[in-house]
Amino acid sequence: GDLPPLQKRKSDPSISLPDGPAAAAAAAGADDKKKKGKVHAADNRSKAREDPRPRGKRGGAGAAAAAAGSTKKPPRGHRRRADEYSEEDEDEDEDEDEDEEEAAERSGRKAVRKAVSASASARSRSSDNNGTAQATQARSQSQSQRKQQQQQQQREEIPQFHFPHGKPSPEAVQGKETVLKHVKAIFAHHGKEAMHEAILNFHEFIEVTLACELPRYWNAPFFNVCDAGGTGFVTLAGFMAVWRKVILQNHDRSALFFHLAKRKGTTGITKNDLTAIVLDVTDAHPGLSFLKETQESAEFMERYCETVVARIFYAVNRSWSGKISLPELRRSNLLDVIDTLEHEADINKVRDFFSYEHFYVIYCRFWELDTDHDLAITKADLRRHDDQAISTRMVERVFSGAVTRRSKVAGEPLDKDAMSYENFVWFLLSEEDKTTATAIEYWFRCMDLDGDGVISMYEMEYFFEEQVHRMDRLSVEVTEFNDCLCQMLDMVKPRQPNVVRLADLKRCKMAPQFFNVFFNLHKFLAMEGRDHGSRDGDDDEGEKLTVWDRYAIAEYDRLALEEEEEMEDDDAMVWARGGEHFDSRGDGYRRGAGGGGGGRGQSGDFHDDYDDDDDDDDD
Repeated sequence: GDLPPLQKRKSDPSISLPDGPAAAAAAAGADDKKKKGKVHAADNRSKAREDPRPRGKRGGAGAAAAAAGSTKKPPRGHRRRADEYSEEDEDEDEDEDEDEEEAAERSGRKAVRKAVSASASARSRSSDNNGTAQATQARSQSQSQRKQQQQQQQREEIPQFHFPHGKPSPEAVQGKETVLKHVKAIFAHHGKEAMHEAILNFHEFIEVTLACELPRYWNAPFFNVCDAGGTGFVTLAGFMAVWRKVILQNHDRSALFFHLAKRKGTTGITKNDLTAIVLDVTDAHPGLSFLKETQESAEFMERYCETVVARIFYAVNRSWSGKISLPELRRSNLLDVIDTLEHEADINKVRDFFSYEHFYVIYCRFWELDTDHDLAITKADLRRHDDQAISTRMVERVFSGAVTRRSKVAGEPLDKDAMSYENFVWFLLSEEDKTTATAIEYWFRCMDLDGDGVISMYEMEYFFEEQVHRMDRLSVEVTEFNDCLCQMLDMVKPRQPNVVRLADLKRCKMAPQFFNVFFNLHKFLAMEGRDHGSRDGDDDEGEKLTVWDRYAIAEYDRLALEEEEEMEDDDAMVWARGGEHFDSRGDGYRRGAGGGGGGRGQSGDFHDDYDDDDDDDDD
């Protein structure tokens, strides 16, 4: 219906005007219209004063237009002065003002109604937008929840397939419970005998190692990790701590050995960790018992342990990091070789890592080069290797640090121009058997002068120049570098033209021939006539032999023959003097019957008293 008058709406507290920009605009429009209405009313009053006609005869807009178009003036008698009807005009003006004010109020009420409706529509639109946003957010949340539920269902459907510490099995868990009862019985037995808390020393702990179904030569790392304080004894509490943290958490032999052997806080197995195992082998293996019978056994055992550890890292530590990781241990045959030691009495038949004959060959070659016997060889010493077979430029690269590590001898760091025994082991293994992955990497690092990962033609020419000069001095037919380069590229077949990568050498299976051409003159010349040890072979028993195995067998036979000849020469000198002699067969000392002088006559007297059987044996 009709709205109440404006004055009542202003005084009525139950009616509230709209707020906001729309209401303010509406109010401003109403004020403008009111002002315009007052101005219009004032103009009308002024026009009415000027109009001489009576009020009743005044017309509207049409009359005004007609009057404006007429040229005739009204009769003079009809005119009246303005002051004669001023009071009536004022009353009429007031009536007109009231009418105009009412019209302005009506227009203001219309504007207010429009502002109210605009504000309501704005609030409804904002509420609709808020509702839409909330609905969208609710839909997205429900979609994310459904997606999470689907992913959870998929995870539940896909079984676990990666077990970094081995896959557990119910049978293994039951077996470990039986093992734990057996171990507790062992500790209880030793505690009952000793009449105090059960503690086990190193040799007594072997029984616990075997009860846990571990190999005999795992005893050293197992004992060391249980003896966390380094007291030399293991208690049941110390064993139980290792049992919970190591035994129960690792379900395959590689992961178990890795966490037993490595020290706490380290990321891999170090050389010191393996030294404890090798010392246990030298102490307990029957094939190495002869080392305990000589006074120099301590020195030989130390060199033997160093050789074995260096060979293990040479073959197993493929990352050259100085620490054996769990993946490297899994890919190697180290654990199988350690298991073999327990059942093989002849140590020389364990050719991987532990063969004493291989140690003997390596140590004798080092001893021949180390003229001052300070356990370090210089560049000049290494040049004499194999009758100066290695070029001078390659010797410089070997000492440059590309393939060697700074070592210590007797606690003192070696000079950069000196090579330790450990680094020599790596050198000899790489030089005599270039078919292994480590040997290929060894010589590739040496030939890669700028370390860019490829052997360029410039680097090939750099090493081949010295080979050409050496062939000139030996009056050997010289091969031009261009011809040699074409042969090498045809042999290797690199994927990238004119450069050789490490992967190319490993793939082509011709790495020994490639390297010998550039820095080993003897093998290069031998290769011209025959294939120099590039393939593996079989021994008399049909066992697979590597290039290194065949080299070690031949070299050991040569060294043994030279030693026998030297001992025979020493025997002849002793016999000629008629003095004391130590039989080379180890039968003991023999003393001649002649006098103290020397000479052939007295040696004849010595021969007369010599036993015929012994003479036949010596023959």
